[in-house]
Amino acid sequence: MQQVHSTALDTSARTAPAANCHQIIVCVFHSRGVIGNLGQVVEAIDVPATLVRLLHLLQTPPAPSHTGRVEIGSFNQTDVAVKILTDLPASRDRPASGTPLDCPSWDEARLRALRQEVGILATLRHPNVVLFMGVCLAPPAVVTEYCPLGSLYDVLKKARRGDRAVACRLTWTRRLLMALDAARGMLYLHSHKPIILHRDLKSPNLFVTNALHVKVGDFNLSRYMTLGMSYVKSSLEINPRWNAPEVIADGYYSTAADVYAFGVVLWELLTWQEPWEEEGLGSFQIMIAVQQQQQRPAIPPLEQLPGQLGPAEAVAGYIELMQDCWSQNYTLRPRFEVIVTRLKALLKTGGPNAAAGMQQQQQQQQQQQQQQQQ
Repeated sequence: MQQVHSTALDTSARTAPAANCHQIIVCVFHSRGVIGNLGQVVEAIDVPATLVRLLHLLQTPPAPSHTGRVEIGSFNQTDVAVKILTDLPASRDRPASGTPLDCPSWDEARLRALRQEVGILATLRHPNVVLFMGVCLAPPAVVTEYCPLGSLYDVLKKARRGDRAVACRLTWTRRLLMALDAARGMLYLHSHKPIILHRDLKSPNLFVTNALHVKVGDFNLSRYMTLGMSYVKSSLEINPRWNAPEVIADGYYSTAADVYAFGVVLWELLTWQEPWEEEGLGSFQIMIAVQQQQQRPAIPPLEQLPGQLGPAEAVAGYIELMQDCWSQNYTLRPRFEVIVTRLKALLKTGGPNAAAGMQQQQQQQQQQQQQQQQ
């Protein structure tokens, strides 16, 4: 692995990429997530030279993302994820009470998306939220901690395709703990002041560490929300596999829509399947099924569910929670504070191994929080 070297504000240091590097990107690391070209940043806030690093991207296959490609890089001998913003849709997103924003040009759209994601990430510190580490200026990119197992979607895909090493690790207790991780991360976002709506919560945007801990990430569609205000979601951003019926119907998005998406994630953890894949429905058909026909992804009989299951009482409670989360009536969906409490209760019904797993997870999270604060 190529070691990352520090450098002063000398452009000559970035004229010759190393032979085994795909690209060298100048990164400005700053707690406030400053955006702009390097000269403007230095002139505006006098960034010390020690905050400027060269980030070497390794030659690795890029991973797909909604608004860009993700590659593995190295910073201070630590693997990092680098999401290079590409192929951004022109957004006309607006508050429900406001007027449409002007449609940005291609370059402006990329900068705007970068500002948006950095502005959120730079303020967040939680063990179940992907840690922001920096911002790249050329090309626009966001640098975060690297989760080696990829997304939850990737992990479940491997399990259902017969990867025994992965499938054996997805015990009932582990799946409950992974759901609890995601719920805690979302509770943190919804408890933020102002509230942060994720708006694109789904298994591809939940990232998994080697220890199978889950972290919420990919904030390109996130918005701050003042209490009582909902937001309009453009048709380009709607993914009906995880979107709530009210989002499909009129684009209005609130904290309850994030809860609906979490209910679909619970279904994914239970079945290891991709939502609506078995039904063979296209996007438009899914929208009709969810919004008009009030259908949800089918729940297989217990004997057809994959992996090790917990006690019947725990499985029934899990399915009940999942169904509450994706209720057609958004006012009946539980808040994440309630979801966390109910998942903890399910872990207790899972026996002593589940309780021990939850205690170990809490200890590891406390250690991560202490490390992030240092």
